[in-house]
Amino acid sequence: MLSPSLLQHLKFFVIFMSNPKEMIALGKKRLIEAAAKLIKSDIKFIIQCKAYYPTSEEMSIEKALNFIPESLHMFLQVLLPTKNASKKIASLGQAIIQATRPRVVLCPLQLGLGVQLHHHFLSRLLINSLNSHGFCSSYSEIQHFERSASVC
Repeated sequence: MLSPSLLQHLKFFVIFMSNPKEMIALGKKRLIEAAAKLIKSDIKFIIQCKAYYPTSEEMSIEKALNFIPESLHMFLQVLLPTKNASKKIASLGQAIIQATRPRVVLCPLQLGLGVQLHHHFLSRLLINSLNSHGFCSSYSEIQHFERSASVC
């Protein structure tokens, strides 16, 4: 009688031999899922005090890149291999972080973009539209920030 693990290996071999392209696709899928889980676990380790808003210094590209976990930074560098990709990596990285942990983390670039849009356009619709796509903070968060900044 064959052991269950040996049967499992035989089934795997039969499936692989009958359709190797499907097995390669399955391997890629599992690899991508594993990478995503590793990046997500690194994002969960970001510690940020929600009692204070980010300063303007934290909205610089260098500081914004330091805000992103190394695993996410490396992933985005592979996707965006151009020389001047720093701003894109910082923006996309912080958008991914904000989407992953919306109630825990307040990303500096997203807050800064929302404040800049509010200053120039005073458009709740524009800010909330970009927020729903994950590119800036919500209109209510921008208003809260501006009220806090005006008190100081």
